[in-house]
Parts: sequence; C-alpha cells; structure tokens
Amino acid sequence: MRFKAFTLIELMTVVLIVSILAAVVMPIYRDRVDAAKWSEAKTVMGIIATGIRTYHMEHGEGGTEPNLDNPDCLGLLMSDLNGKYFIKDHYSLESIEMDPLTYTIKCDVDDADSGQSMPSKPKVVRLDQSGNWSSE
Repeated sequence: MRFKAFTLIELMTVVLIVSILAAVVMPIYRDRVDAAKWSEAKTVMGIIATGIRTYHMEHGEGGTEPNLDNPDCLGLLMSDLNGKYFIKDHYSLESIEMDPLTYTIKCDVDDADSGQSMPSKPKVVRLDQSGNWSSE
C-alpha cells in the first residue's frame, strides 16, 4: 500500500505563492480602509459646509464669522462632529469670509488624537465653498 503526500518542495511553493499574494494585497486593502475612514470625515465636512451656507443665508453678508467652537451657531450638535474615527478637534475653519461667502474646512488627523486608529494617508483633507476637495 502506497501513501500519496505532498513533498516539502510543493508545500514550500504554496507558502511562497500565498506570501507573495498577501504582500501584494495588503497595501491595497490598507488604502481601502483609509478611504472608508475618510468618508466619515468628508460627510461631517459636508454637514459643516451646509451649516455655514445656512448661517450665511440667515445672517447675510454682514453677519459675524461662525466658528466650530460653538457648533450651535451653525445649527449643529456636538454629536454631529464626533464620529468613530474623527472628533470635533480634527475639524477647523481654515478660512472664512462672509462677503462674499468663501470658506475652507480643514480636517487634519495630526491635530488631535481620538484614541482610534487614524488613516495613514492623506494627513489633511480640505473642502472649499465650491465643493472642491484637496488633500496633502
């Protein structure tokens, strides 16, 4: 009676192939995870932009410039700015002018530590009044 089994060379070949596939797939997977985390921040930045436009419509061009220290003035709750990966301290109004309305909302993962695993790249994402996104 003869037993059939894999040789050591065959097993090492399979391990090598699986290792190469894992080395190729992991960076792609990490980028997808980062993109998913940034989608939370981009959603909140869109909510902040909506609050700024609403504030501008209610107070006109002569209104005082809102800030994120008091999210109530933008019609936002603190819970609107705090998510799983990003918290209020990550967001800032980098620039805002009321006449005419121009603003840039910035989300910087280096500004504060939320205790969660933060995206590795990019480190900063910006949204302007025209809806243009930029990142560093």
